[in-house]
Amino acid sequence: MADDEGGGGGGGQAEEDFCCNDSQSAFLVLFTIYLVVCFLTWQSDLAKPMRMIAVFLHELSHAIATWITCGDVRKIRVFENEGGVTEYIGGCRIIIIPAGYIGCSFFGMVFTVMSGGRKTATGAAAAFVAALLI
Repeated sequence: MADDEGGGGGGGQAEEDFCCNDSQSAFLVLFTIYLVVCFLTWQSDLAKPMRMIAVFLHELSHAIATWITCGDVRKIRVFENEGGVTEYIGGCRIIIIPAGYIGCSFFGMVFTVMSGGRKTATGAAAAFVAALLI
């Protein structure tokens, strides 16, 4: 009961710790705006290249898993309707089949790590564009 009489036993400090500083608040607001814009534009033509890249990386991950398990990739195709197929012979199907989703997650992690600064982000983007053109 003694703590209740003293103004809540430091309750003001707990409220200050709960809130964010200015840079954290700005990040949360901007990230929320980013998510809303992504959600609203994901099915538009503006985001179609990103969706096609995601399909390509998915299929590339199947191909990499095929090569790792000593299979032979005959063809990688990405279709206009955002579908794709990797035609392969041999390899270990238990590894190849889930590799599309695992590989996309891995590529996402790599892109996130490499976007830590302006120079690394520019280098990662240039390497990715070069890989797509080759």
